[in-house]
Amino acid sequence: MNVKLTSLFLLLVAACSSKDHTGTPGATDDGGGRPAEDAGGGLADSETDASDASGSSGIRWIGRIDTTDPTAARFAWSGTGILATVSGTTISAKLRTSGASDAVFFQPVIDGMPGTRFSVPNGEMTVTLGSNLTDGDHKVELYRETEGRYGISAFAGFTEGTMKGSPPSSGRRIEFVGDSITAGYGNLGSEQHPNYGPDPTGGCHFSTATESAYMTYGAMAARTLGAEASLIALSGWGIYRDNGNNTANVMPAVYANLLGTQAMPAWSFQPEPQAVVINLGTNDFAMGDPGEAQFEGALTSFIATVRGKYPNALILCTTGPLLFGAGLTSAIAYIQAVVAAAHAAGDMNVQYLDFGQQNIMLGTGCDYHPNTTEHQAMADKLVAALRAALGW
Repeated sequence: MNVKLTSLFLLLVAACSSKDHTGTPGATDDGGGRPAEDAGGGLADSETDASDASGSSGIRWIGRIDTTDPTAARFAWSGTGILATVSGTTISAKLRTSGASDAVFFQPVIDGMPGTRFSVPNGEMTVTLGSNLTDGDHKVELYRETEGRYGISAFAGFTEGTMKGSPPSSGRRIEFVGDSITAGYGNLGSEQHPNYGPDPTGGCHFSTATESAYMTYGAMAARTLGAEASLIALSGWGIYRDNGNNTANVMPAVYANLLGTQAMPAWSFQPEPQAVVINLGTNDFAMGDPGEAQFEGALTSFIATVRGKYPNALILCTTGPLLFGAGLTSAIAYIQAVVAAAHAAGDMNVQYLDFGQQNIMLGTGCDYHPNTTEHQAMADKLVAALRAALGW
């Protein structure tokens, strides 16, 4: 390790040792010297058209949605949302948030143009998604920006605008399973790291205001490929353990959940995506090497779970961009060993992708996390890999 990285490591250890990481997500060491994240019936799929009196007839649901109550479809995972064709010069919708400890943010998109993000605190709000629009039909998208640990959202229908159905689907779907990187932790924030050190102004820490699912590598790649993205991600969690060494806070434990960290109802795992991208490991190495047998065993078991749900999907295991040094070296070796074992067992549809390391000297998001520029670089690599593997 060179002098600059050694100095960075010592600064981070000092900062992390004085901070209480329980509760609100923050930063800890990722095992490579950089901060990681804190731990902390009626089921719709993306082809389901709800038909009810709430103004949601014809909607295409994106991601994991509970439509048990058709007048208030519920969802919680990052990037979950709706897509519909709506006619009118003003388009408004009714949304609800329950059980959130922080404001839940949403990203509206009208005719392919992202609008101003807005938040919905606990309770019910009617929100204008677009105004002063041309008279006629508009493609309306609305995505939850906030990760699944922050309460449950409900879409209670359009209150202005006339539903006309939904645009046709390409049929392409990608599922992502990850941690804060996949959730978009701090990607709207900005930090500078001269000489690889901490931001001299103090930087920024986690808030739902700086977390954007829409601007993550997963959502970016999906848009480029004309696919729908489902993001199953929680900050601080891993494949074998979280960044506080808790082996209960792992993504396999919540993988079957429809509504974030809420155990029931369970997800139907329909329809099957063409690809599942697993980006886990950063938090497993937050307190040092978790152990070859432990990490590889957990990843192997999870891949078996995914394969059981999706017999035909490409499973893409990835590393980067926060790990480096010994942590990165071990993570790559362990993941590649698991992929090689899958090939030896006859499953050639399990593959590996290295996202590379971010250059923090170019600036980062909050707590050293990737900013939107880094997310775009990751998306470009993922797009190339998926096009090669799937012919997209």
